[in-house]
Amino acid sequence: MVSNKIKLTPKSILIIGIISFILLVITISIIYLSFNKKSNNNDQSTTNSYVDPGSGETVYNPPNKANEKTNSSNDIIYLGFTNLLNKGLTDIQYKKLKTHFRTYSTLNNLSIKEISVTTSSIKHILDQSSGKNTLTFTTTINRKSTLDAKITYSGLYNIDLFLYNPKDSKQVFTSVYNGQ
Repeated sequence: MVSNKIKLTPKSILIIGIISFILLVITISIIYLSFNKKSNNNDQSTTNSYVDPGSGETVYNPPNKANEKTNSSNDIIYLGFTNLLNKGLTDIQYKKLKTHFRTYSTLNNLSIKEISVTTSSIKHILDQSSGKNTLTFTTTINRKSTLDAKITYSGLYNIDLFLYNPKDSKQVFTSVYNGQ
């Protein structure tokens, strides 16, 4: 008959003790993390966020982060403008459109921080005879004032912006130079 008794030496007791200690630390860590899961999943990027109602895009302003914008007029946040690219604007026209909005800001002594396109208001018209495209849409400036916008564009480079007061349809800005 063979005896199956395991003889514990001081070395094997030490190894079993170390393994037991490691397993205990892992178990306690798992329990701790599962109870504190709510606080660990607090995504700081969504704190102080704003969902723009017109474009549906989210603007994040997480706490404890440096302000990434400067006071330069070039630092306007353009929300919903990618939808205009989907309607056929080229990248060059898109950049010129942003320049037209900055010109509107400068001419009217406005400090524009944010311009939003109400995406549900975008209407596209193509004039087959002239090849000109027209997009009309509503814009909201600095989350306060609303303007009706119309852009006409053709080719790869040409784009003009017209802004109107929505109450009386009076034109308040045009990017078209009339030579005067």
